[in-house]
Amino acid sequence: IKKIVLLLLGGLLYLPFSAFAQNDFPRHEVAVSLGYIPLYGMEENPDWTYVDTPLGLYESNKYYEGPDHYLPSISLSYHYNLKKWLSLGAYLSYSGSYANLNRCVDDRKETSYWNNYFAVMTSVRFNFLSKPMVRLYGECGIGIYYSHHKDSWWSKYSTDSSLCGQLTFFGVSVGKKLFGFSEVGIGCLGLIRGGIGYRF
Repeated sequence: IKKIVLLLLGGLLYLPFSAFAQNDFPRHEVAVSLGYIPLYGMEENPDWTYVDTPLGLYESNKYYEGPDHYLPSISLSYHYNLKKWLSLGAYLSYSGSYANLNRCVDDRKETSYWNNYFAVMTSVRFNFLSKPMVRLYGECGIGIYYSHHKDSWWSKYSTDSSLCGQLTFFGVSVGKKLFGFSEVGIGCLGLIRGGIGYRF
């Protein structure tokens, strides 16, 4: 799967230099966006307790775990418009979550731990409507994400990788060269996503 994704990325990078490129409409799009509620294969939070000894259990009872906090997905994207109705794209994105470990005696934070997610994804976009100022579209993508976890108390690090994807049910962009867009979908880029971009 990783080789397939890399081949798709390589093909996408080659497209701007291909001989069949035309100038009858903007071929290139770059964009930045925020996506809310990104979906990954979230890891379980680490076991922050001490070893299972009487002293360790005593130390562990001094602390309690706070709620998880999730960050929006931040993504950069590039699309190459093969046709007015068809585009190929590539995404780089980051998202994360963290939780605090608090002291029972005064509720003050002792430390925190993080889950970080970095994704690389290719996609295909279909334009239902393609006008100079307005586009309506759907999109599907597949790629790989890498997770990196740090427990700041014990300074433990772990990494993992797996497949990720994004399915955009409905998207709309408004603007000719400089444009804004919003989307509704499901996947590693978020359930609701919006941003700005530029066509050239």
